[in-house]
Amino acid sequence: MQHRSAPSAASRDASSTIEAAAENVDASNLTHAEPWSGSAEDAHSGVKKRPVPDVEPEAVEAPAAEPRQIRAELGLALAQRWRLIGVLLGVVACFGAYRAFAGASRARTVERSLVHYLKGRGLEAEPTQVVWLSSEANWLGVRPALISARRKDELHDIYYADARISGQTVVDVYALTNTTRTSSADEDVLVAVRDHAAYSSRVGSTYNALVVVDMRGEPSALTQHWPWYAKLQNAITNLQDSGRMRAFGVRRYNFAAPVGTLTLSADDGRFQALADGEALLIDPNLDKPLAGDEFVEVQEEAQA
Repeated sequence: MQHRSAPSAASRDASSTIEAAAENVDASNLTHAEPWSGSAEDAHSGVKKRPVPDVEPEAVEAPAAEPRQIRAELGLALAQRWRLIGVLLGVVACFGAYRAFAGASRARTVERSLVHYLKGRGLEAEPTQVVWLSSEANWLGVRPALISARRKDELHDIYYADARISGQTVVDVYALTNTTRTSSADEDVLVAVRDHAAYSSRVGSTYNALVVVDMRGEPSALTQHWPWYAKLQNAITNLQDSGRMRAFGVRRYNFAAPVGTLTLSADDGRFQALADGEALLIDPNLDKPLAGDEFVEVQEEAQA
């Protein structure tokens, strides 16, 4: 019969040390345990899952198109359609040329060309009754003019026009405006000197006045004290009435008695008139005539 010996003191001390270490390890695991992220089934099965960190997806940048590739593709597209583009450009050029020269008028002088052009607009005029407001056309080829013209079965009026010219050819006319619009007066004589023009006014068989036109525009003193909006309204009215926003300065010389015969000419910066044998000499820069003051009454145009 066998007898078991009692455990020694050393064995008992070793067992106590091992049990204490195990308890410390379990306590440490409980203290630093990670939160449970698994399902209920995983909990029963005893399988422990670690939490999956949230990772933001990296932004995927579209590859930038290389400039050379873009130019190559554009060049290829144009090359495939160059015929169509050429045809379209040709059509546009032909249409522009037609619009520019379809109604053009050409004669021996630019005055005759303008008269011929105005005939297509229903106006009758003489080349001698064309007065240019500038010696040359501007950079757009436009040259302004005053013309004594009339429509069929009507009396003469003074017209303003911007003529687009090329050499002796009148290509087109813009802003054609009747500046006088008189129903009973016939303005059939028109002359010019420097920056002024003059025309006669005839009612029936007698002349009643001479009119001097300042082609530089109406005097600024007429609207000097007007507010800005009134000046703007006046400019719009001028454009409608005369074809120019600055209009014309006008001075009228009314004859004291009706004149049966009248000749009018321009020389040396002055206007010379012979009214029924009486001489009338006018300097357009002066208010009163230099000669014949007793035969006329000067009337300056004023703004309302």
